[in-house]
Parts: sequence; structure tokens; C-alpha cells
Amino acid sequence: MIDENKFMGCSMTRYNSQRVYLLNQAINAPFGSKGFWWKLLKYFLKNIQPKTSVFLEVKEGNFCAINLHRKAGFKGIAIRNNYYDVGKNAVIIENIKY
Repeated sequence: MIDENKFMGCSMTRYNSQRVYLLNQAINAPFGSKGFWWKLLKYFLKNIQPKTSVFLEVKEGNFCAINLHRKAGFKGIAIRNNYYDVGKNAVIIENIKY
């Protein structure tokens, strides 16, 4: 059982050769407005191997998430049509660590 007062957040990833797929990143609500999402993303990027591509999908129109990922060096590379069950497209974004 997780103590919600102590659980700050987590990242779910899948590794494949020189690629990392960031499947999900979640921050417990009380910590979300305190910059922990940004800290978790930066920690994650700092600790992956050099020359590794990091990919993820962001719901088209989720400007908050898209802008935060841009700030971390991610760039849009493609669109997946009707990726989400509500008929929304996904923006595939990538960050390459050199």
C-alpha cells in the first residue's frame, strides 16, 4: 500500500536498444504545483545513457505538457491519428541525449 502523503511520483518506461519510451509520468496532486514533475523529468533525462532517443506521445492540444517537454529539449516528429480513445491525435515527441 502506498502512503499518498509520501508518494511524489513515478515514471514508467520501456527500453529498447538505444531508445527509451516514456510511457507515463505521474505526480501526486499535492506535489504537482511545486515543480516535482519538472524535477522528475530532468532527473530521468540526466540518468539515461548518452546517444539515447527518448520518445513519448502527448495528446494533441495538451499545450501544458507539450510546452514543458519543449523546455526539456523535446521536438515534435510525427502525429498519430486517433491514438486516444476519444478520437484525439497524439503528437510524438523525441529528445536525443548526446
